[in-house]
Amino acid sequence: MSDDNKEPNHDDLDKELSKMITSETEAYIDISKVDGSAEYLMTHLAARYRETLSGVFDSSDLTTENFQRCMSILTEQLARAQADLFVLKSAVLGRDKLVLSKDWDYIDPLESQMKALAADTKKAREQVLGKYAIYPHEGMLGTGWYGTESNEGFSWRWSGPSTQSSIYLPNLYAGECKLRLNMKVIDRSVFPDTDFVKFNYAPIDFEVDWTGEVEFVLSMTIDPKEDSQFLLTFNVNHTQQPSVYDTRELGLCINKIIYEPA
Repeated sequence: MSDDNKEPNHDDLDKELSKMITSETEAYIDISKVDGSAEYLMTHLAARYRETLSGVFDSSDLTTENFQRCMSILTEQLARAQADLFVLKSAVLGRDKLVLSKDWDYIDPLESQMKALAADTKKAREQVLGKYAIYPHEGMLGTGWYGTESNEGFSWRWSGPSTQSSIYLPNLYAGECKLRLNMKVIDRSVFPDTDFVKFNYAPIDFEVDWTGEVEFVLSMTIDPKEDSQFLLTFNVNHTQQPSVYDTRELGLCINKIIYEPA
């Protein structure tokens, strides 16, 4: 049998095609010129793939089988690029949990949460949300907090070991809103007489309603204006070790954050 009549080796064709796409893509994208954004990489990578694949087969050879092989190689290359992008961005942000957005960008879980609440902040405000509760989770940005703990459907987060802790929260309203936080301390000696909470670095009026020996509700009226998020900072007198079996130095605990229209 002549070579002209031999069936093509699909594995060899796949390897050659993959090699060609990879080499041309690497030659096209100069890593030293990448500005660090996912948009640059994905835009130019996709453009190069379209340009390369358009010349792989002429119209007479664009069979279903060839098309499927092209798509298989293409998706494998894109998946590899996304995996590399995740590693790079997670290293930059210092986080091991990121969310892949619909526009193919890896974003912080807090940003994802804000978008999930209502496509964007302005849309959320237009909907005039009623009372809404947020529970502590690992995606919340802030400093001076231990990891999220949970049990039987409830979650909470302790501050420490420093006496000052801060947390970023999404702004769900245009203008003023009421904020209530269900919290607790190990004992009331941790709770300071003054300067307990600040809103965007400034002191703010607040009320404390003790609902138990160590449980309380912190209430305040805030006005983040048009900012997409705001910062709450807490100060305690000292931190305490809860037991001989738990060597952490704990300050205060957040159980739930409730938003209400002013």
